[in-house]
Amino acid sequence: WAQTTSGSWNRYHGDMCGSVVLELDKPSSCNPAEVRASEWCNSASRDFCISWSIAASSIDFTLTGKTSGTVALGLTDIPGKMYPADNIVCWVDSSGGGHVEDSFMDSYEAPSTAGDTPSVTLLEAVEEGGITSCHLTRRLNTGDSNDRSIGSGITDLVWALAPQDDPTAKHTLRGSGSVEFLAGNTTDPTAAAPSPPPSSHS
Repeated sequence: WAQTTSGSWNRYHGDMCGSVVLELDKPSSCNPAEVRASEWCNSASRDFCISWSIAASSIDFTLTGKTSGTVALGLTDIPGKMYPADNIVCWVDSSGGGHVEDSFMDSYEAPSTAGDTPSVTLLEAVEEGGITSCHLTRRLNTGDSNDRSIGSGITDLVWALAPQDDPTAKHTLRGSGSVEFLAGNTTDPTAAAPSPPPSSHS
C-alpha cells in the first residue's frame, strides 16, 4: 500500500508505504467501527502537523510543532484568515506539565476564553528536542456556539507557533490549510500564511 498527500496518482509516496499479509479465507479481526485516521502537515518541513482519529462522536488529535513554546490550531470560518476562529492553544511548562486553552478569536488580538466553555481535554503533552506535541480530544459537535462543529466536507485551518509558554504570546511562525476530517484524507497542503493585520499608515 502507499499514500500520498496529493490527488494525483503519479505523485511519489515518500516513506508512506508498506505491506501486509492477509488470510482472505478467515474472518476479519478488525472492528468495522474502528477509527478513521489521517495526518496533515504544513509542508515537507513539518513545522506543524495535526494527526487525528475519529471514533463515534469524538475526535482525538495530536498537534505537533517545532517549538518549545505554544502550538495553536484554529478552525476558521474564512480560509486563510486568522478570525473568526475556534482556537486551541497547548504548551508544556518548565516543570513538564501540559496545558491546553480552548478559546475563540474574533480579531487580531490574542484569543479570548470569555464565553467559551472548555470542551477540549488534554490527554498528554510532551516537549522534547525543541518539539512540542499535544494529544487532545473533543466531541465533533460540542454544543458551544464558539466552537466549530467538525463534520463532513472541508474544514479550514490556521496554525501558529510561539517561542514562549504563554497562550497570549506573539507567534513567530504561522500558516493555513484545509482538511477533510471525516473523509480521513487531506487536501494538498500549502504553507500559505493567514493574512496579517492591515498596516497602519501615517
